[in-house]
Amino acid sequence: MKHLHCLLILSALCSGPLQSQNFSKVIEIVGGMEETMKGMIAQEEQMRKSEIAALRTDLNSLKSVILRGAADGTEQAAPAAGSELSIVERLEALESRFASREANGGMSQLTGQLDQLLGELKNVINEGKKQQDRPAPVPSIYSFSGQVRHRGELDGRTFAPEARTLGYNLLRTRLNLQIVPLTDVKLFVQVQDSRLFGAGNPALNRGVQDGMSKNIEFHQAYFSVQNLYDMPVSVRIGRQEMAYGKQRLIASAGWNNVGNTFDAGSVQWKQGSFSLDLFMAELVGAQTTTSGEHLGGAYAFYRFDVPLTADLFLFMDNNTTPLTKGPDKGKSRLDRTSLGTTVNGKSAPFDYEVELILQRGSLAVTDSSAVADINADLFCVGGGMLLDAESKLRLGVKFQRMSGDADQMSGTYTAYNTLFSSAHSFFGYMDFFPKTLPQYGVQALSLHASADIAEKVSMTGDAYLYRFDAEPTIKTASGAIVKDRSLGYEADVTVTHRYNASITVNGGVSAFVPEPAMRAVKGPAVSYWTYLMTVVSF
Repeated sequence: MKHLHCLLILSALCSGPLQSQNFSKVIEIVGGMEETMKGMIAQEEQMRKSEIAALRTDLNSLKSVILRGAADGTEQAAPAAGSELSIVERLEALESRFASREANGGMSQLTGQLDQLLGELKNVINEGKKQQDRPAPVPSIYSFSGQVRHRGELDGRTFAPEARTLGYNLLRTRLNLQIVPLTDVKLFVQVQDSRLFGAGNPALNRGVQDGMSKNIEFHQAYFSVQNLYDMPVSVRIGRQEMAYGKQRLIASAGWNNVGNTFDAGSVQWKQGSFSLDLFMAELVGAQTTTSGEHLGGAYAFYRFDVPLTADLFLFMDNNTTPLTKGPDKGKSRLDRTSLGTTVNGKSAPFDYEVELILQRGSLAVTDSSAVADINADLFCVGGGMLLDAESKLRLGVKFQRMSGDADQMSGTYTAYNTLFSSAHSFFGYMDFFPKTLPQYGVQALSLHASADIAEKVSMTGDAYLYRFDAEPTIKTASGAIVKDRSLGYEADVTVTHRYNASITVNGGVSAFVPEPAMRAVKGPAVSYWTYLMTVVSF
């Protein structure tokens, strides 16, 4: 309309006074043209509005399809895939552009740009419909993963003055194949190669050139079925790692260069905050004889509404091989039950743990000894305080006691057995206990500190005071008899650097100062050990 007014003024100026008699006629003609143009614009506006309304309907329908929301509300809308989500975002951006232009002015101001906007909107809708019609990719039933771990060690744990430090390079490689043919069915195979650099069969003295070296094994090979008969029950059968609770009795023992696996079958029932595991494993034995070693048990776990968890477990292990001599000839060598409970809780900024394990049963200490009653136990109590949430600075203290036996021939065996534990997690990184004269048990009082010292870098420091639980009788090389329970002090410092999502580097240094009992068993010098470990996972 602005252009029509300009034309009218220009016509009047050019006509001059001689044409003034026609001025009223010009105004009449132009006025008629203006009315006609207004009608045409109004008609155009109505057509545009109808077209936009139709496109908005298509837009809402398309967005609903992309987001997979059911029209009747019987299903929850699922998140769209990345490409589909980008289409929705483009549609919403176009819709926003349209709304802002409509609010800022009349439809007549939009006429010059409306064709471009509608064209873009149609292209986006067509693209979305093509993606909707495209078949969804079929998920792969196979997945591969693995890990390569190297640990270099400098070992001075001899306690001998001026002893030579030994160096080791340990390498462990694991390759995993997981097959999921159906949602509730899984097959898992893990091949492991565990070796010492340069090692093979020592008798052949060929190092890595020894082609007969047996380092590769099936570390795990099992199948599992979940939701058995539509119940919250899963079953796993085959060679598998098992780890329960704090792993004081049954652990995967990942620090070890080989680790623990079991030929076992297990059943798990899990509902809400409660779970119950039942398992049975064959440790040593053949299918054609009743003699052998077996491990079985039950493990229950419950997570309370407050930050508190409780475990209750019953493990049974035996050795049914009969004694061939002695007063109990023909009886089984071992029949042991381990009953325990663990409680872990938090009440910010404090945390705490309590663990109690009782071992009962019968055991023949030697092939010719009488079968003795087992009456052993483990007790642990500990706690800590988070001093700074940002750096995760925590200080803690812990006391652990594993019962020992000063006289194994007394008729009652009181030495606690760790079964398949990972003692490395409980009694210091130098791994002296409980394997140093385990029949006497061990007591450990320890202090712990940990914190993030930089981005992706954390540090821990641990200090231990050790002593035997039962009074030992130690005969030294010189023939002297030592009856002292003091073992010594250990300090461990470790640093972990999470280099990226695949690589973690971990290193530490440890030292042990021996007291009278340890000096009598090992030697008088300070012992030390250090390591650097790199783990690459994929």
